[in-house]
Amino acid sequence: MSLLWHNTLGEKHLGVLSPTIICINASNFTTSIEGTLDPRPQIVFMRISKVFWRICNKMWNPLEIKSLQLNVSISLALLEMYFPPLFFDIMTHLLYHLVDELDVCGLVITRWMYPIKKYMKTLKLYVHNMAWLEASMAKGYIQDECIGFIF
Repeated sequence: MSLLWHNTLGEKHLGVLSPTIICINASNFTTSIEGTLDPRPQIVFMRISKVFWRICNKMWNPLEIKSLQLNVSISLALLEMYFPPLFFDIMTHLLYHLVDELDVCGLVITRWMYPIKKYMKTLKLYVHNMAWLEASMAKGYIQDECIGFIF
């Protein structure tokens, strides 16, 4: 089971990795699984949601890396009790490395690709002449800036 979710709210199937979705909608995630699962796996998913929330904060304490690593390992061990081995693919193993990456690289919010992908989608909407992609993007961007400046 892959953890790649698709956002279909107003956009054309924007594929976003689950850490981003859970960090953006951390409070909504925990309430959305509230009545669907058995209470024990539900608590495990809430623990994982809290780990993602702590990873994606704008400020973090380097001293809590060990507690994050411990929380991830305990949560995944608890998940192994409730789900079959087919559930665990490389994306669930990624949780271990996200915490290590936080320690090595710093804040996650400075390395997100989501704003760049969203801006590239905006630039792609400016393209009207497929022969001159860059020129169409530049022209559309300038028109948008001029309209924004006037109004």
